[in-house]
Amino acid sequence: MLCKALKRGDLCTASWLEDTFHIMSHINSDSERLCSTLSLLCSYSQNENGIKWFLHHSALNLIPEPVIVKGIKQTKSLKTAIVLLESFHINALKYEWKLKWLTSMLHSAVSMGINAVKNLVSLMGKDLFTKEVVVSVLTGLQDKFGYVEFSKEMIREFDLGSSQVKESSNFLLFNVLAYGNNSTADWIVRSFGVTLEEFITMVSESSHFCSGARVDLGTWKVIVGHFPGLTAYHVRKHMMAMALSSPVTAQFVMDTFPSITKGEFTECAIHEVPTVSDECIDAFKTPNTLGVIFRVSSSSDDNVKRVKPTEVMPITTTWGQFINSLPRDDVAWAIINVRYVTSNGGKRMKQLWLSWIPEGFRRGSTKETVAVKFMTPMVLSSLRLTCAGHNQHGFHHHAGTAEGLNVTDIVERVSRFERDPIDQASVTAFVNGTPSFTS
Repeated sequence: MLCKALKRGDLCTASWLEDTFHIMSHINSDSERLCSTLSLLCSYSQNENGIKWFLHHSALNLIPEPVIVKGIKQTKSLKTAIVLLESFHINALKYEWKLKWLTSMLHSAVSMGINAVKNLVSLMGKDLFTKEVVVSVLTGLQDKFGYVEFSKEMIREFDLGSSQVKESSNFLLFNVLAYGNNSTADWIVRSFGVTLEEFITMVSESSHFCSGARVDLGTWKVIVGHFPGLTAYHVRKHMMAMALSSPVTAQFVMDTFPSITKGEFTECAIHEVPTVSDECIDAFKTPNTLGVIFRVSSSSDDNVKRVKPTEVMPITTTWGQFINSLPRDDVAWAIINVRYVTSNGGKRMKQLWLSWIPEGFRRGSTKETVAVKFMTPMVLSSLRLTCAGHNQHGFHHHAGTAEGLNVTDIVERVSRFERDPIDQASVTAFVNGTPSFTS
């Protein structure tokens, strides 16, 4: 009862239990029991005040430092981690920390503001947070925060230089532009001296810009304003999908580059996005499957392009067989039912919605290639809405190689909100086509 009260932060009940039954005296009499109780609270506590109460009533000298570090690693609450770090003055640099945990803690600190970030860094040590982790966390929150000053503070706090920002796998500039955060993008371009060549390379490689997602008029104005050397040739070759984000952006591009005509936009086939057939719904509802692969087919009767299921994979399908079923020369989509079991026996089935554009994918012309890449994520959203509706949870994933479908990374992604560790044996069973459960 005491643990339940502390886990939910009910200090009144905890204090009453202690005053009435002197429970902490019993716990403090046994070092092993004291450590196990702390570990339990760290794993499941919903309120850091419960941890504070427990520590205040505990014989702290009986808790070895490795046990405290283990408790910090177990918690998913930044506030609980801060309480433990401050109470025991742990030298975090002496220990190994999982990248996922560090990223999660920094993510939570960023959501609380720059002071929370500085506090976490001072307690853990700046050296634990790699440049890639910092840029990844900051990038992921640009669409939510959009504060130029916050970006500046983060970059200064972690000593991010031009090379770290540019060379990170999650290039900060690319993402803030893609999310329409134009004030931050403006500052980054000026502060880090991004060149036109670097920008064009980014555009040609970025899935955000291939899809044209969220590239609004303000973004185009930032791009044109900062890269005076940008020409109609660059736009035609790499940026037509961006220009097709809306009629307003298309008109702006035609006004800025008069040699680009409305007919060229039409040739990109933006209005020829395939429709999702009713067959997809039936395939989606098929029970006990690994998932379904969908592709575009044209009807000989009306010459209309439709997305249809091409393969319903039974639950016994291995992960390797699924990857081999994806086309190597054409785009495709898939719904994957990822099954695993948590350490406490919880059965989970998470849906992954896959957009597949194979590496090196090309059509007859650059314009046609861009048009297909542009419509692929749109089809994925339409497919999910048609099959699962508005309220269906799931994860979107984009890949073009077998490496991009690493099952360990995928399971880690779909299970990131789990409180308990994942039973890796269940993941192995899923990969081998023998999942631990079928429902």
